[in-house]
Amino acid sequence: MELTKKDTKMIQGLSVLAMVCLHLFCRYDYQQLYQPLIFIKGLPLCFYFGQLSDFCVAGFAFCSGYSHAAMFENTDPKSYYKRRLKSLLSLYLNYWLIVCVFAVIGLITKNSTIPGSFTEFLLNFASLKNSYNGAWWYMLVYAIIVFASPLLLTINKKLPRVPAFGLYLGLLVASLYFCYYAGIENPIVTRLLLYAVTVCEYMIGAASRKARIFTCFGKINNKLESKKPLKAVKYTVFLCAYLAMLLFHSLVSGSIALASFLGYAIIVIFHYTKKPAFVERFFLFIGKHSTNIWLTHMFFYTILFENFVFIAKYPLLIFIFMLAITVGISVVLNKVLTLRKFLPVLKPAEA
Repeated sequence: MELTKKDTKMIQGLSVLAMVCLHLFCRYDYQQLYQPLIFIKGLPLCFYFGQLSDFCVAGFAFCSGYSHAAMFENTDPKSYYKRRLKSLLSLYLNYWLIVCVFAVIGLITKNSTIPGSFTEFLLNFASLKNSYNGAWWYMLVYAIIVFASPLLLTINKKLPRVPAFGLYLGLLVASLYFCYYAGIENPIVTRLLLYAVTVCEYMIGAASRKARIFTCFGKINNKLESKKPLKAVKYTVFLCAYLAMLLFHSLVSGSIALASFLGYAIIVIFHYTKKPAFVERFFLFIGKHSTNIWLTHMFFYTILFENFVFIAKYPLLIFIFMLAITVGISVVLNKVLTLRKFLPVLKPAEA
């Protein structure tokens, strides 16, 4: 069985949790910020999780490509495009509200960066610059992908399955090489290559839908789940694979170029790990608020409220504190955006 909307929403929840973990704990300067309790080979355990969490963007791009391809299969191109543009407008209304709210907070707190000059505000408002919040770089990339998606998905639809995967993987490897290893110093070229990496991750998601990859994996999974010894082997392999990735990515190669490939492995492990109902509800809840967590979390450890969340002192408490703040803000934002008196046709955004 292929991924459902519920499945992709949980993967989005996983991806945004990874984003928060990456930004908080993938650092060597932790001594002045928080107190880790567990160390492995001189590094905090939270660093290992933070390092492996760099798959977060690949997770979002994969879900977008997969979901868009599923929609494109079942609607005519004109209807698909209309729906995607409407959804993109909802996302930007969400984004614009956040830009304005935090610009006002910056004025009140007399922050030196936010809101800055009127030109700076406009560039951030238009998502052409992300000086207010580094995580906002993905807004423009996603908008470009949405505008280009009918063409991208038409190409994906016409290409044979195996050559499509080969093409996208080849382009991804080439983009990663030129982005991170070729020593290109031109910021515009580097930004374009970063966009290319994200588009390739998106297309791999679309190709996975077309090839019915999860249906194939599902048949294998059903056989493994049918007998207890095989089931035990499955989860042993999953655990060993995850621990291997966790240690390898921190102790052997911390290259962000691995993020896309490790991310796909993590998505497969996550999807085929049987989860209790309360765990599913948790990831669905976080997935529902993933857009606002993505757009707001950086304010609470840098620029606007620098190092604020680190007052919780211990990694797990810091992580929970960050989620409590951003989910609380998300609930308020969603209430504002669903006031039909002001926005009769739009709902809270989903990237």
